Amino acid sequence: GVTYVGSGLREAQYRAAADVRVVDPTAGGAIRAPGAAMNAMREVATQVEVAGSAAIRDAADQRLGPTTSGPGSSIDAAACEDSDLIRSTATTTSAESAAAAANAAAESYVVVRATEITDQYAASAREFRTKAEEIQTQIDLTSLAIADQPPDSVEAEQLRADRAELEDQAREFTASAREYELEAALRADSIEVVNPATVPSGPFAPTPLRDAILAALLTALATVAVVFLTDRLDRRVRSTEDLDRLSDAPPVLGLVPD
Repeated sequence: GVTYVGSGLREAQYRAAADVRVVDPTAGGAIRAPGAAMNAMREVATQVEVAGSAAIRDAADQRLGPTTSGPGSSIDAAACEDSDLIRSTATTTSAESAAAAANAAAESYVVVRATEITDQYAASAREFRTKAEEIQTQIDLTSLAIADQPPDSVEAEQLRADRAELEDQAREFTASAREYELEAALRADSIEVVNPATVPSGPFAPTPLRDAILAALLTALATVAVVFLTDRLDRRVRSTEDLDRLSDAPPVLGLVPD
């Protein structure tokens, strides 16, 4: 009874969860970024850490405001088994706040992850464009050198061949830069909340009836254990059977009736 009442007096707790698809920016795309041999499981584990970080919690609190988030709320992140999803779970004392907090955490992670992917691909695109510009400088210098040679000379012919090779390289680097820029946009758009949190129909805790039943079972088990141990540790002789168990027991001459 005390357990039932004490459990029932605790404040109700509500839980809601939202699922976000984890997209590895180095896997499955038209191109592969530097360091593409990233372990998929390690990447998911890393993103779980990001999704459950203080930065994501702070961003979610800013979306919610102090009234909705509340001091007693918590947000956790975990990988969904056998999938590329991360689940953000919020626990609060309000059903509506739990759903709002889980969605805010998921949406905040989407923004952070999309920005991270865009920055990664944009950096690679800039590297390719820088290489293309450097090669273009070589092309311009080669063109100047060609102008200084007789048009039909062997030197001019060799310089024209060198320039053509440089132009091919410049086109390849420029094309790669464009691919990375396109991939950045596609990857960023693929980060999304696939299963938004819904308002829970009821609290998951406390559970006074379950707690009372569990307490009763534990009490019964403890009672049985105490009785058993008491009987096993009692060395007093109360019957002929107890006497027979003694290795050095004398013979029984008679019994004193109760």
